[in-house]
Amino acid sequence: MIWQRGLPNLKKWWTIPKYLDWFSHNTQSGLPNATPMRKRLKYAAARFIDRVVRLLTPLPRSRLSKEIGSPSLARGQYLLVVLDHLGDAIMATPAIAALKSHFPECSVTVLTRPVNEPVFRNNPHVDHILLDEAPWWSARPVLGCLRPGYWTSLARNISRIRRARFDVIIDLRGDLRHLILFGAATSPKVLLGFSKTGGETLLSAHVPYDTSMHEIDKKLALLSPLGIAHVRTRPRIYLLPAEIAQAREFIAHVLGDIRFPVILMDPGAKPVQRWPLERFAVLACNLRRRFHQSILVSTGPLYTELAEKLVSRAGEDSVIFVGKMALRDHMALVAACDVVVSCDTGIAHVASAVGTKAVTLFGPTNPAEFWHGVEGARILQSPEPCCAKGLHEICSKRADGVPGVCIERISESEVENAVWDLCKREYSPT
Repeated sequence: MIWQRGLPNLKKWWTIPKYLDWFSHNTQSGLPNATPMRKRLKYAAARFIDRVVRLLTPLPRSRLSKEIGSPSLARGQYLLVVLDHLGDAIMATPAIAALKSHFPECSVTVLTRPVNEPVFRNNPHVDHILLDEAPWWSARPVLGCLRPGYWTSLARNISRIRRARFDVIIDLRGDLRHLILFGAATSPKVLLGFSKTGGETLLSAHVPYDTSMHEIDKKLALLSPLGIAHVRTRPRIYLLPAEIAQAREFIAHVLGDIRFPVILMDPGAKPVQRWPLERFAVLACNLRRRFHQSILVSTGPLYTELAEKLVSRAGEDSVIFVGKMALRDHMALVAACDVVVSCDTGIAHVASAVGTKAVTLFGPTNPAEFWHGVEGARILQSPEPCCAKGLHEICSKRADGVPGVCIERISESEVENAVWDLCKREYSPT
């Protein structure tokens, strides 16, 4: 009967030109051709798969109303799917804390990528961590997904999740791939998530996806069907005292005679969000002269070349590249510093989560959606921001698109003054 009901519209849904027409016109408002072809193809494929899912599951699931208030939820097993980037993983920690606070007797398992496992290590609200590579979030998604070994690992993970018989699975991203592979394929009692890329008929309850909300609030909103109040707290990464002590020893070894403030600079970011490297170099030299101490430079594994170029331009007397570090060591280094200067990227989220003040530069992204700094932290937003036009990876205002025009509008003096504002009360030149 399901297939018979769907057959009259099957031809319409299967028409390839319709999808070609959709992604060829799917440009962001005011930004023609701002969405790369690869992403438009991905969205088109998601729409097509969602149509197929609707054929197979024409009616939404309705188990949730029977489960709310039952002891199985208060003492149940929860799986939270957190498979995206570092900043998103960090912004998931308030939702995890809210869940455990509301249901202290429940068991919380986090499914995350191996690169983000350090975010959840030692977190008192996480009982178990399950790993999946989710190569579609990697730097080379196509190659990762074509690797046969991944699909073998994925099959084992799906089987493991099915055997665990989770009461509730929550995909904090709202990704159709996650909803199908780790939700529908594993048969939980309750499946929650956003249907922004499809899969609404798989979900136990509909939670609207509000693009104007902060990313932390979006994740917290997914807990509302469980009766959990929407209260935002600061993200947290739980480092051991020994880890921070080791980072301080490392800083002492690198800088020698340490004086306040210890400043960490990270030039890495996506091209459209990247502050020009020559600006970082000028800033580093100015801060070196003002505070009479070299500036530490760190970056993620994808941007090592940027850090090395920064050292070359600013000079080894002004900046010191700390080298490649494991993520957990990098987090401890951030915690041991006084100020972090970066664009809106992973290290800015780390700084907030470990309690370090930061000066964060925003160009094409909206701080109202992504910023969550500690008290006293500073944000510098471009006077010509593009954030109102949605997230994008290519700047439409210049031919090469690297970096974005809006991020270039932030001057070195603005950043230097913001750092000085953070440090002037405690700084002593002697």
